[in-house]
Amino acid sequence: MAPKNTFTDELKALGAILDALQPLPAEQREFVLTTAIARLGVGNIRTKNIEQGPLGSANLRKAALDGEMTPKEFVKTKKPTSETQRMACLAFYLTHFRRQPHFKTRDVTNLNTDAACPKLSNPARTADNATKQNGFFAPAGKGNKQITPYGEDVVNALPDQDAVKALRQESAPVRKRAAGKRAKGKKA
Repeated sequence: MAPKNTFTDELKALGAILDALQPLPAEQREFVLTTAIARLGVGNIRTKNIEQGPLGSANLRKAALDGEMTPKEFVKTKKPTSETQRMACLAFYLTHFRRQPHFKTRDVTNLNTDAACPKLSNPARTADNATKQNGFFAPAGKGNKQITPYGEDVVNALPDQDAVKALRQESAPVRKRAAGKRAKGKKA
């Protein structure tokens, strides 16, 4: 039987890792960490969840370390201010915590109930708005949706609404005008 590592051994290992990663830019740090995590088989840890959002949150730290967090805790931590933001948080949770990257509106609605959140006023309309107006979701075939990279960035930025606003200004997807619609006051 191999001897158990002590807390001191864990701190030494952490110190070595931090020393090795310190000189690297953030993108390279993330690559090294995610590759090491995958090779060691210790779970799906998203470094952006650790770097962004409420860093002092014990729940978020717990989720980052052991890959578990209830949907209720996750939504509470993210503090979405609209139904589309809440739906994006729930989709993020499905994708990263339940490993369900493709989902239907019903899946998000059921998770909303599990999270003990207020009932969505019109889930189909909210999902449509999250897709077409906000760019949080994209079609995934067979009536399924998936969270977009932009949607993930918004969830990662929460609960900081100023950061969400900055994201919207710098990287929101460009929406095309519907065919046949004309600008006000212009004739064909």
